[in-house]
Amino acid sequence: PYLVPLCFGYDGTALFFHTGLRGRKIEYLEGNPRVCFEFESPSRPLPHQGLGCKWSFAYRSVIGTGTVRELRLPEERASGLERIMLQYSGRSGWEFAPNALALTRVWRIGIHSLTGRQSKRGWDEEPAT
Repeated sequence: PYLVPLCFGYDGTALFFHTGLRGRKIEYLEGNPRVCFEFESPSRPLPHQGLGCKWSFAYRSVIGTGTVRELRLPEERASGLERIMLQYSGRSGWEFAPNALALTRVWRIGIHSLTGRQSKRGWDEEPAT
């Protein structure tokens, strides 16, 4: 098992991420294309003034599994990078310099399963006293 933080893009059925040309992530991916991934929104404590065991956290998280494959065709790679940029910028239409693309590997995770969780106590409620 391993965990590697990444920037990603999501298109409703798959995740996209990029790597350099070599490194530990690539060794892992080439060794076993079955992956598990996890996302979470920032959690915040929900303190209780009187009892330590009554503290809780507001959280949201998603855990999933899938199979990763490298995108090798230039148009696939550009599309994967475009998806990543859309995820963080909210816009499409990005251009990618050919020399930067030559130094970047792009990967797609086909999602097999997703499970989401959210705390019962919400984000907009005041902490208990």
